[in-house]
Amino acid sequence: MELLITGATILTCDPSEPDAFAGDLRVVDGRIAEIVARGDGTGDDPVRSDAGDRLGSPAATVIDGTGCIVLPGLIDAHQHMWEAFAPIMHPDTGMGPYFAEWIPKHAPAVTPDSLFETTSGALRRAIASGTTLTFDWCHATNTLQHAEAALAAAADSGSRYIFGYGPPVALGYYGSDRPHPAELEVFAARFDGRQGSRIRGAAALRGPDLSPPGVWRDDIERARAAGLPMSMHVSTRRNGPGSITALHEAGLLGPDMQFVHATDASDTELRLAAQADARFVVPAIAELITGAGDPPLRRMAAQGIPYALGVDTALASPPDMFSQMRAAALLVREAPWVDGAPPPGSAYRRILAAATLDAARAAWIDDVTGSLASGKSADLVVLRPLSAPTTVEEAYAQVVWSGDAARIESVLIEGREMLPNARR
Repeated sequence: MELLITGATILTCDPSEPDAFAGDLRVVDGRIAEIVARGDGTGDDPVRSDAGDRLGSPAATVIDGTGCIVLPGLIDAHQHMWEAFAPIMHPDTGMGPYFAEWIPKHAPAVTPDSLFETTSGALRRAIASGTTLTFDWCHATNTLQHAEAALAAAADSGSRYIFGYGPPVALGYYGSDRPHPAELEVFAARFDGRQGSRIRGAAALRGPDLSPPGVWRDDIERARAAGLPMSMHVSTRRNGPGSITALHEAGLLGPDMQFVHATDASDTELRLAAQADARFVVPAIAELITGAGDPPLRRMAAQGIPYALGVDTALASPPDMFSQMRAAALLVREAPWVDGAPPPGSAYRRILAAATLDAARAAWIDDVTGSLASGKSADLVVLRPLSAPTTVEEAYAQVVWSGDAARIESVLIEGREMLPNARR
């Protein structure tokens, strides 16, 4: 199957593939085959006279991208998707009441069937808002059948998906001396030899914040033995600093670890994790609304530490990545300007990277998706901005500030159109 997007501003978000102010993108069998720039938007390289020439074969399906921006599919690197049945229902529920009241009331009632319905619906809504990959950190994995239901929902939705097999909070795992559920290894076995699959698995562990040392050490060793990368919440205002230091002193830090929040982690801890090539996810809106702490975006930007963005919980955060990018942009730009220049890390390229390539890296899948480059999966969004951009930099700013589900013309995952009413 061949697809051609013509005449669009193409934001590749890839250091190896230049952006194109006006260009064409060709997809063959679900992968990006070619990006041809017709001009770079600087004024020094005008649109070529052969801009009307057609790439690809006459049989290719054509999307007219004139006036549109093409960008990589957005990535939500951290969400508890089982909570999506209650969007913005508890905007003032802090972390204390969340764990003491909301979780005990709702988590035990989650069944495999209800988890399937909630996950399927949430993934379809995510696709409609331009999100092509979600990392689902599920702590409602009450049984192995719950995990199977979530995976089936992802397959049904067509989304790219990573299921984080977490500890069932309904069964009292948080803060306990119980090891991670024994079904983790059974879950991991289903992914043997399927690393190129659209659906992947990970271990969602309690870590030093939420389990005693003997337990978190064993849990980490089990995840590594099973071949699963791992994600854990660390150093929120509720738990304080020290988790990354403990992992470092235990000799366990590594590139197969993803740390969520780190709001109260010290600058030294952030550096230790970055030096070990561990990954960070900062769901800034949820952190501020629930009192989890001050999002460490400015501190990370100052040290040049990459981070990803995520929704965290639809209970208190808009479940779309455009909102997350806008919040991140504002938080980073709050830092002092120097000689009239915006703060480090606040360029809109950098903000979009946190929801694309850096987010793919945080989910260990940047070799497959997260940017637009030859050979990568054709996971992308065609967006019609408020007005046609006049430069590539303006296009990045338009995505961050005016991006919205209502402006999306098309969403592709592995080259397949995901919006039934997409324009052609």
